[in-house]
Amino acid sequence: MGEHSGKMGAEIFLHFKSQKNFKHMKKVITLLIILPLLFSQLVYAQGKVSKDELNKMEKAAKKLLKNNKRSMSKKKADRLYRDLGYKASVDMYRNLKSEEIQRTEVLARLANSFRLNHETENAEYWYAKFIDKTKDPLDYLHYAQMLQSNGKCDAATKWYKKYMDTADADHKSKRDFIKDCNDLESFTNHTNVEIFNVEELNTSHLDFSPIPYKNGVVFTSTRGRDGMMETKDGWTNDNFSDLFFAEMGKAGKFEKIRPLNGDINANYHDGLATFNEGETIMFFTRNNRTGKSKKGLIDLKIYMAHLQEDGYWSEAEELPFNDDNFTSCHPTLSADGRRLYFASNREGGYGGLDLYVAEYKAGVWSEPYNLGPEVNTSGNELFPFITEDDVLYFSSNGHKGLGGLDMYKVVQADENKELSWDIREHLGRPFNSLKDDFGFYINKEKTAGYFSSSRWKLDGDDDIYSWKKTHDIELPITRSICVYENGTSNRVADAKVTIAEINGTSNTSISDDLVLTLKPVNDQKDEFVLGLSGNKKNAAQSKSSIHLTGNSGDFDYAFLPNRTYNIVVEKNGYITYNQVMTSEELAKLNEFCLPIGKEKCLLLEGVVKNRDTKVIMPSAKIKILNKCSNEETELTLDNNAAFELCLDCSCEYRIRAIESGFDDDYEFVSTINKDCANGETISVLLELNKPRPISSTANTATPSYPTTTYPTPSSNSVPVVTYQPVTTYQPVTTYQPVTTYVPAGSVAHSSVPTGNLNSHFLGSSTARFGEGQVITLKDVYYDFDKYFIRNDASLDLDRVVALMNEYPDMEISLESHTDSRGSDDYNRQLSQNRAEEARKYIIKRGIQAHRITARGLGESQLKNQCTNGVKCSEENHQMNRRTEVRITKFNRTDINVIYQNR
Repeated sequence: MGEHSGKMGAEIFLHFKSQKNFKHMKKVITLLIILPLLFSQLVYAQGKVSKDELNKMEKAAKKLLKNNKRSMSKKKADRLYRDLGYKASVDMYRNLKSEEIQRTEVLARLANSFRLNHETENAEYWYAKFIDKTKDPLDYLHYAQMLQSNGKCDAATKWYKKYMDTADADHKSKRDFIKDCNDLESFTNHTNVEIFNVEELNTSHLDFSPIPYKNGVVFTSTRGRDGMMETKDGWTNDNFSDLFFAEMGKAGKFEKIRPLNGDINANYHDGLATFNEGETIMFFTRNNRTGKSKKGLIDLKIYMAHLQEDGYWSEAEELPFNDDNFTSCHPTLSADGRRLYFASNREGGYGGLDLYVAEYKAGVWSEPYNLGPEVNTSGNELFPFITEDDVLYFSSNGHKGLGGLDMYKVVQADENKELSWDIREHLGRPFNSLKDDFGFYINKEKTAGYFSSSRWKLDGDDDIYSWKKTHDIELPITRSICVYENGTSNRVADAKVTIAEINGTSNTSISDDLVLTLKPVNDQKDEFVLGLSGNKKNAAQSKSSIHLTGNSGDFDYAFLPNRTYNIVVEKNGYITYNQVMTSEELAKLNEFCLPIGKEKCLLLEGVVKNRDTKVIMPSAKIKILNKCSNEETELTLDNNAAFELCLDCSCEYRIRAIESGFDDDYEFVSTINKDCANGETISVLLELNKPRPISSTANTATPSYPTTTYPTPSSNSVPVVTYQPVTTYQPVTTYQPVTTYVPAGSVAHSSVPTGNLNSHFLGSSTARFGEGQVITLKDVYYDFDKYFIRNDASLDLDRVVALMNEYPDMEISLESHTDSRGSDDYNRQLSQNRAEEARKYIIKRGIQAHRITARGLGESQLKNQCTNGVKCSEENHQMNRRTEVRITKFNRTDINVIYQNR
């Protein structure tokens, strides 16, 4: 069973089938009538059938009937499940014989039926019964999702990992999950937001997705309409949904709840409305009335209705981009009425339901187009809401979240480009919970609104909630923070990153003169205060948090706007890196990467064990004596009784393990004549044993010891002092590179680029760099229809890095171009991707992000005659696939830059 979108609330009824088929039941009834007659006819015809034989025949017939009845029940349950009657099939499956229920196929269908109705506790129970037998990666994914929704984070991460290890590359590359439980701490908790259950709107059925209308709200519910013969939806075993209107009373409570007037609510699902600014046109979702898909499914479509003078909505008409073979649902209309955003599983998407937009131009709706990978995943994206200032809110189970469906928002980098959705933000707590959260609405003042959720509901049903700010909200800016090895693109796992907000102005910095101390805020020691002391008067005490990059070399962190942060990166074997950044600088990139360089040292790794039992001893202490400086360092072991330290080169060390009640153990290590540049690792094992007891007897004898015989001095001998070789440890002097800073241009540098950069970039060694210059990068080209940096392109980008390191006040714009093949819009997006890739390459090598912008110019500035329709060689097209550097800020023209080989 694939990953379906489930019930009307959290993942709206995608489709259903008719479930009226009584053929099998008729067969059972017929057998019940025929068999007794058959027995009587046998007795009458033969006359010689014994009583025992007749009893055997009757028992066999009853057994046949019983087995046939069970077989028919299994077949009916299977038919209901195939026809999407998930909730209706559950009771039938559970009434089967015990051995039939234990079949993996039945267990999987029970688990899926509860999952698709968002009864997560029941779903987890049934998944657990077969999860070790299945080899379907989707079962691992769904089980992990249920575990996370039920608050079992550690178990969930295990099954997410198993899914990632077994799923096909295309599917798993388009979604993201929590990697460990620390990820949950990265989501913001808005302490200045209050939420309320809108009790007067909620029932024991599904109630969700309110939208303001006139003096109240229009919302969706499966409560049923009074006096109407309600048809049940087998998926949920509940009524089909309808649109309702609730008026706001004088006491601030909703009242007079009634179905929406007009020809809107029909026999099947109707729901999720959006209105134009004048509230005279409504778009909403309903099941297809006129046809079925090729699979026999009745899918969803988007309809439009007009408000009549009598207050009734006219007969709805479907929009032209609907189709019988896929779903279109959950519309939301832009403030100008020209763009309709919605969810669909049409072909060409990323998987599941994606978000699309259609534009209304010259009285016609355009073909919808996908909002792209910043929004969509291989999971489900649905329930969009677009604000007046074009912020798009939506729900997803494909992006990293707290559990179930979570709510997110995205904004456009360019208001004229629908595909430029830039930064995705998780809405944090209390908007999101472990369960499904969706249907977000925010008012124009951004102070209050609504959303829907299945939190606190054991049966998985959805309720409507309102929210309001208790004081001004500072919405966080969530970014992925990565650590990489300086000079490479290799991510560094398990690096410790300390982030502290600096009080005061953004130019506050932390220098080597300052001492950093960490004090735990609570008993759990999961939150610390970073104390800064020293000669700086503006040093402050700031609340800080400590994070580990994990196996992937990154983690998510939520920054607050208008703040300045000090970020410290540490790992044994690496030089500690420190950077001060403003939240505005951090907001410019989805991923902010920090470089950390390897120390010129040798990594010592060790573990301490009990010599007799071979059990690890994490309570032991380690003392390391540097015999060059005679300084001793004490280390504390981790939970695995392991330790590590970066040892200076060209010295000798004594490593001692100490534990009360045990004899010490020693190891001696030398780094003399070792190659520090290659990052060699030295491993030691220290084993402690208890002292051996001395045996004693009642008659204690004088112990005998081996003796050494020395010659007895004669009367005429005198002492003579001689010098013999004795090994001692002395410091060894070696020459190692030391970095110092001098005025730019006064010395030669050793770097990857060599030669004169002025000649390389400007064509003359006497030419000067200046503001406004455009430099064509001679060796930065791209393959056709690709945007990754080729291996033969990196050298010129390294020269740009060298140039910007030499001129710290220089700022540039990377401008990327394509050839003429492909549409103008496609080439603009492709060139933007190319410019962004070049920008990321430079940033990862230590250049500050704010010094570089990226622009994609598509095919607007070709270098030759190879325009649309002109036949050109690949070499000529290659000339147009280029990246150029425009110097946007630079006020020094008096310096030549020369690199010399050493």
